[in-house]
Amino acid sequence: MKKGGLYVIGTNVSGDLSNPGMAEWLENQQLAWLSLVELLGVKAFIETTVDKNIRNGLQNLILTAGLGGMTPNTVVMGFYDQSEPKNFLEDPTALPKKKNLFLKLRRHRDDDRGYVDRFKDMRVNDEGRITPEDYIGVITDALSLRKNVCLMRNFQSLQRPVVGQQQFIDVWPIAPDTNYNSHIEDDTTSMFILQLSCILHMVGTWGTTSLRVMATSPTEELGATEKVQLKGILQILRIEADVHSVIMPDILLKETTTIDRYKILNNAIRENSHNTLVTFLYLPEPPANPTQYTEYLEQLSAVTDDLPPTLLVRGLSRVTTHEL
Repeated sequence: MKKGGLYVIGTNVSGDLSNPGMAEWLENQQLAWLSLVELLGVKAFIETTVDKNIRNGLQNLILTAGLGGMTPNTVVMGFYDQSEPKNFLEDPTALPKKKNLFLKLRRHRDDDRGYVDRFKDMRVNDEGRITPEDYIGVITDALSLRKNVCLMRNFQSLQRPVVGQQQFIDVWPIAPDTNYNSHIEDDTTSMFILQLSCILHMVGTWGTTSLRVMATSPTEELGATEKVQLKGILQILRIEADVHSVIMPDILLKETTTIDRYKILNNAIRENSHNTLVTFLYLPEPPANPTQYTEYLEQLSAVTDDLPPTLLVRGLSRVTTHEL
């Protein structure tokens, strides 16, 4: 299993290249991104598009990102909510200092920070922000272009593992509109979630955490069966993880609204998230009707409210095999 790949950090600037000062401002943003990548030690390309319509700009970004035949197969986005942005760059200790920065990124001979202080200001209101409808539209665009999609929520509170403490990476490989794990081996999203969580568990100090996979069912009897089946799948995939059985309320089997089901699932996740550092959840398919985009975003908010840092995942292509 490989942990590397082609990474592209992309952003769209809402505006027009003909605006006075736009070209110089874009150059400063490019230098800021390059400085950040260099200081973090991340191997990534920086791509920027300019369009007055943010959704159109991001469509172009997804279409053009890559290098030759190598194109990213996964789009990772932040979550659309009203939480206050947190600029970790304001902490002078947030980034390591690097004395051997590329000459292009040095403003003077002894510069060890580059241009990271030239990032645009954090959002203070909704002016120039993407609309909820366009946000969900970008998700549907990415899926239409056969890209996997990951949405990150609550990662402003991410804590790194502490060696010697019992901490967890939790995986809920179920669609929010169901409450059992039957045949998840045939679900590309469930398999993609298991792959991503396994990769995270293999990296650095994250290996000191425990990987937990939640087997959900409506009754204890079915729960025991689901647990055995899920253990068998993990063994075939050679993923070392603990399987925990979670009994979901019977109300999930009755006629309830989607938003209520998501709130019930959210409550179950919170009750089982003690000492959890990161949670992986199943991203349901966006609605085909754009008039339902706002309702869909409300459902995603309901299922992730007050959770630890959470990655909502939707996979389109098969990522695992046991036929070797």
